[in-house]
Amino acid sequence: MMKKNPLSTVPADPLIPLELPELFHVFYSDGITKELAAPLRFEDASLILPDGTAVRRRNIRRSGNEIDFGAACPDPGIRYAAVSGTIRAEKPCRTRLGIGVDWWFDCFCNGQHIFGTTDSGNGVWPPAVDNFIFDLPLRAGRNELVIFTRRGTGSWKAVLGAPPETGDPDRAMPPEPPSEVLYGPYLTNPGPDHATVSYVVQGRQPLELEYRKKGCRTWRKLRHLRGGQLIDEGPVVRFDLTGLEPDTVYQYRALRRLPREFRQAQPDAVREFRTFSSEKQAFSFWMMSDTHVPKRAKLRLLRTLLAKRSELRKADLFFHLGDFNSYLDNVQLELFDSFLKLIPAGQFITGLRGNHEFDGWQATHFLKYLSSPDHKSYHAFRIGEIFFLGLDTGHHLPKDSKNSFQRYTGLNELDTLLEEQREWLETVVRSEDFRTAKYRIVMGHVAPHSLPDGFKHMVPRLRRMTAKFFRGDPTPYPIDLWIAGHTHLYQVSPAAPKWRFPMIVLGGGSKKYYEGAAFYFKVNAQGITFEVIDTAGKTHAEFRLSAAGKTPVLEPVE
Repeated sequence: MMKKNPLSTVPADPLIPLELPELFHVFYSDGITKELAAPLRFEDASLILPDGTAVRRRNIRRSGNEIDFGAACPDPGIRYAAVSGTIRAEKPCRTRLGIGVDWWFDCFCNGQHIFGTTDSGNGVWPPAVDNFIFDLPLRAGRNELVIFTRRGTGSWKAVLGAPPETGDPDRAMPPEPPSEVLYGPYLTNPGPDHATVSYVVQGRQPLELEYRKKGCRTWRKLRHLRGGQLIDEGPVVRFDLTGLEPDTVYQYRALRRLPREFRQAQPDAVREFRTFSSEKQAFSFWMMSDTHVPKRAKLRLLRTLLAKRSELRKADLFFHLGDFNSYLDNVQLELFDSFLKLIPAGQFITGLRGNHEFDGWQATHFLKYLSSPDHKSYHAFRIGEIFFLGLDTGHHLPKDSKNSFQRYTGLNELDTLLEEQREWLETVVRSEDFRTAKYRIVMGHVAPHSLPDGFKHMVPRLRRMTAKFFRGDPTPYPIDLWIAGHTHLYQVSPAAPKWRFPMIVLGGGSKKYYEGAAFYFKVNAQGITFEVIDTAGKTHAEFRLSAAGKTPVLEPVE
């Protein structure tokens, strides 16, 4: 059946009538792939195959709307061809093309993949000009039109031209994005017996994951199936590995199904990670918060820190305590392309939401990319003798706020989030991992004491959520340290009268120089120390976490 899908976006360039050339150049060879065909130009006299063979072009003319590839290549043993022609335009614009091919094709314009049927074939026979309809983006001057095609069983013809009802956008098909892995793999959800490996993909990119203990010859495979088919949906392909052994190095690799029939699986590079232990273990981690500065400044800051402080590259975990960007209008660009792509491979990433993660066109997509093992925005896990508790402290405004700076507060159901976490905390604080841990560190975008709250919304809500567990003298469930962000000002505060734990705040925001751009923690048999690092990569201060009586204290290290 003919596909009739609306355009995904409305192009800004004007639509002009299609003027196809009469003469095309064709290259015939089973060694041609669509990757080789894409950059062809009309004046190319030959196409060089990977083995060095030169395929000479042939001339073929369009007869009305039809091009008969089979007539120009009667050898039935040759199944593939690349066809090039030109379209001229006076200025940047677009034109609408209708096409049907017996039986497979991919269309390129100026090297850009526009649409293809290599996964499904033409779908209808005989081919007709209205089988597939899509727009070609044209630049001023000459434009290279390339069609890569595979012979059908009934014929080898293309029918193409201006489709009927050219002005009807409902008959136009969106460009098919290339199938590729955009970002990743990246590691989340660390633990002694589990880990998560994720990939950000574009287009039809089905992935499988193979993993094994280092030194083992046999791979185990994870795949996502629905109805007996391998799922090829993005934008995130996530693999949750369970049943792993503590403190063990694992190898893993993706298997990428290649487009056309998706039968061939191409192994990706082999990578490694180490699981953690719930017993005594030396490890290190670092963290940042409130990195909502322009992309160039953000990348410059992160590159400076990684270049000046080699220990950050060697750390086992990285934490971000929220506000990656001011708005999440494009999660991939604002989390990965502008930040997470620089986090060294092999480090586990844990990302919490700040108030700015609740705002933006794709704010509700955040948890597709960074979430706990049960897909929540809050998490708890133990590494060695430290129990980590990460909370989602919500937005800084109620959803009925009239503050015009916030665009999507109407989507926020913060009461539900508060009650959900409070119920979850009832189980967490009674768990054996929490009760037997030597240290308990809580992380959240804000803290329940010693932190200003200009809108008087986030901190009061956090107190209502946590007071039952962490407030009082004695404290029902003692914790040793709270780490926060939000204010953009580096801060160290001792325990408060009713909140019996110290609190530290990461610096952040738009200042060119600030203390507390990152914290680096070292955990060993002697305890926990951490360094406060400024934007130049220098150590601003160093502390040791210790207990004075029953109250934890941050002691300066001289």
